[in-house]
This record gives sequence, structure tokens and C-alpha cells, in this order.
Amino acid sequence: MKILIIEDDDNKYKNISRVLLKYFPLESITLKKSYNSGLREILKIEYDLILLDMSLPIYENEKSNSLEIKPFTGIDILNQMKRYQKKIRTIVVTQFEIFSTSRGRGEEISITELRKKLEALESQNYKGLVYYDVTSDSWETELIDLIRGE
Repeated sequence: MKILIIEDDDNKYKNISRVLLKYFPLESITLKKSYNSGLREILKIEYDLILLDMSLPIYENEKSNSLEIKPFTGIDILNQMKRYQKKIRTIVVTQFEIFSTSRGRGEEISITELRKKLEALESQNYKGLVYYDVTSDSWETELIDLIRGE
């Protein structure tokens, strides 16, 4: 299985990779850390599965850790996949329970509301949302079940 992980948090990436390597036969795991690099990879290479963070920087920048994070870049990527007719199973993995719509000044939505928003996209790619909580291992079981299609 070829997996693309679009994730900007190194620890989260390592934990997700650990679970994948333990439970699934993998051909490769590729990491991209921003909206642009992730979308370019999706348009360039065929993957069996994408694990997608919801909040990402638009660009990768090796020189700076202070990149602005956009709260719904995961939705933007799913919409672009639909636009370009890319059919790849995609699971959103997020560590946030609340999302602010505009740099903390706008409306906030909960993870439950986000799940409804993702389901309303009518994207054939979207297969589910996993709440990644570093203090629990329930996210691992949820991720494994979604990958297996259970």
C-alpha cells in the first residue's frame, strides 16, 4: 500500500507512521508538510490512501517555524481532488477539537460540526475523520478500522 501523509507536526507523523507500519503491509509512506506540496504530490503520483491533516500551512519553509496555519486546508485539498478527478481514499486526522474560521476572530466550529461539513462535501474520497489525541490510543483503533473499511 502506498500512503501519502499530509501533516506538518513531526510527532503526529511519527506516531501515525508507527501504527501504519505495525498493522499494514506498506510499499511506501510519503510525507508532505503543506497544502501546496501535498496537492502537487496528489496530482503527480497515484496513492492508495491519503492521511490528511485539517490545518496546514500553505507553503513549506525550512527556514522558519512561524508559518501561518490555515484551519481548513484539508477541505481545500479534498475539493481540489474532486476538481481534478483524483480518486484516492482519504482520512482526515486532526488533533484539534475546535476550529476557528478566521485567525481566532471569527466563528468557531467543533470537531462534530467539522465531521458534518466533511460529509456534506459529497466527496467520494473522504472516508472519515479521526481525532488524534496524544493522551489516548483510541485514535489508533479508529484509524485502523477506517483504513480497513470497517
